[in-house]
Amino acid sequence: MAIIGVTFPVLDQLDYLDEALTSLEAIMLDSEHDLALVVVDNGSKGDVVEVVERHKWLIENCQVGFIYHRKNEGVGRAWNEGIEACMALGADAIAVCNTDIVFGPMVLDHCYEALGLGAFDLVFPATYRQGGPMPLDFCAHATEAAQRPVDGDSCVITGGFAGWCFMVSTECIQTHGLFDAEYRFWYQDTDYHHRLVSAARPPAEIQACCVHHYESKTIKSLPGAFSYKGDDATSWRSQDQQRFEQKWRQPKT
Repeated sequence: MAIIGVTFPVLDQLDYLDEALTSLEAIMLDSEHDLALVVVDNGSKGDVVEVVERHKWLIENCQVGFIYHRKNEGVGRAWNEGIEACMALGADAIAVCNTDIVFGPMVLDHCYEALGLGAFDLVFPATYRQGGPMPLDFCAHATEAAQRPVDGDSCVITGGFAGWCFMVSTECIQTHGLFDAEYRFWYQDTDYHHRLVSAARPPAEIQACCVHHYESKTIKSLPGAFSYKGDDATSWRSQDQQRFEQKWRQPKT
């Protein structure tokens, strides 16, 4: 039995957090592992603690921690703080999750099993029909996916990884470090993917489990997040893109 950490960076969108926690409770009832849950409140206007405390099973059966910021400190810092807090609670692996996802069966168990194969340091569940309302056939599809074995056929290198739900081993963090917190909202995942590929440890999608992702609910709620023109350095996205390009730009020959 392992301890699996799950961390949610939260900036409002509390109805989605409530639904995500409901699905987390459901899959933990069938899990053979223990759970350490860390919620990072990144300046939400609502009562994040009250939403979490609605989920009595989680409160009574899991380690639960909270980190609070008065203002939004960016995604990278929230990810890193959640990961470090989960590790402090003894987690063997940590799932980093957006609030606007719904877990299908065996997501945590199968992702952890995939890490145990030894070929990957970071894995992520498949995403079924990203964006829009919950598909009516999500439960049936997710249940069918969870019946697949975790093996070389169900672990697929796709050329990136899903930043809305992924799992890292503690060894991954110890070897490759935390995420670059200088990015505000974009490119944290792309940056880390480059680091893993450079170390010949590319991430893998685990097709023996899946999530639904409502997609960009927090980002789309932020005024100005998408209001950039060309190379406008005042916009968040432009700044993050510029940092990424400068960091990974190959010298001209």
